[in-house]
Amino acid sequence: MLSKIGEEATPTISELRERFEKEEIIDLLKKLGDNLSTLSSALDKLIELEKSGTLDALMRMGKLVVALSNKLSDEDIENLAEVTANLAKIAKPELVSIAESVTETLTTAEPKKVGTFGMFSAMRDEKVQKGLGLTLELLKALGDAADKIRK
Repeated sequence: MLSKIGEEATPTISELRERFEKEEIIDLLKKLGDNLSTLSSALDKLIELEKSGTLDALMRMGKLVVALSNKLSDEDIENLAEVTANLAKIAKPELVSIAESVTETLTTAEPKKVGTFGMFSAMRDEKVQKGLGLTLELLKALGDAADKIRK
């Protein structure tokens, strides 16, 4: 029985040996052995990306980039890269956090009608005072920007 198993397995083993005796395979196996911890870490990250759905999103983004690059000129792509870089400059984590907070408030808050006395009452709240101060600074900046545009 063992000889029959050996006879059946011999062609498969011979084929595998021939495939693995190639220089490229030997080099690849050496690289694998030399970089096991790096490969393990990369594989863990790849699995995490797959489980979270991020890998699929990245693949779609990659396909979009290829499609855009096929339809856009080099100058268009450079302009798009510049716009993206500028957006990244202003998309600081603090600003993203503020935007998320404002969006959350706008979508979930159930504001009450507030009259003059309600406004004066709210002004005792330190958060309201800070928010009003920030709003006034933003209004100043908008006024300055409007003046610059008009000039």
